[in-house]
Amino acid sequence: MFSDAAVRFKKYDKSVSREAEEKAYIAAGKVFGSNNPTIFDPIQAKILISVELGDAIIKYQRKVGLKETGKLDFNTLSSVSSKELTTMMFEAPDA
Repeated sequence: MFSDAAVRFKKYDKSVSREAEEKAYIAAGKVFGSNNPTIFDPIQAKILISVELGDAIIKYQRKVGLKETGKLDFNTLSSVSSKELTTMMFEAPDA
């Protein structure tokens, strides 16, 4: 599961892609109240969404009537903010 920015960066620079993906998970953790939004998978050697964050996203999706995917998909991100998706991806999250 990648943020849109991570997918776009992956074509050009994998380290930037991984960084964008991790930042998306950390920002989502703040939005959905997850204190531990990421885990490191040694088999894939990369940061993944944590079970805690996935469960928090599912809980939110259920609450607002979205398909329960546990992913940071377009519909979930769009329902969280009135901002344009590109603005959310490239703007620093509010403190």
